[in-house]
Amino acid sequence: GEWEKALQLFHQMAEGNLECSKTTFNATISACRQWEQALTLFGVMSQSSVECDTIAFNATISACAKCGEWEKVAHLFTLMVKRSVQSNTSAFNDAINACIKSGELEEALRFIHLMAFANWKHLASASSYD
Repeated sequence: GEWEKALQLFHQMAEGNLECSKTTFNATISACRQWEQALTLFGVMSQSSVECDTIAFNATISACAKCGEWEKVAHLFTLMVKRSVQSNTSAFNDAINACIKSGELEEALRFIHLMAFANWKHLASASSYD
């Protein structure tokens, strides 16, 4: 499929000592249909000089969530917080769905509460009472 071509092109770039940009990493991670490959590419990105941004986290979370890998999703959320990367509704929805798919309803509720808190915090910081 197309994701295999994207992965092959990425590897050819790396083997040819071509520097991969944030866009290259994000597009390749987004193209991955298997969570293991997405997580591996995310790890390569993390070890490189390219900063992992919201798009990279979302793409990796999405790939893991589709397979119900809720523990991996939870770990990625922890990394997002440690690296001060802004989460968004898409990432939370993927996390909640991964937990539900795995039968982890307590974890799903935890993500729902985190999402509500993140939204409240964002709204509070957006309003100014100067």
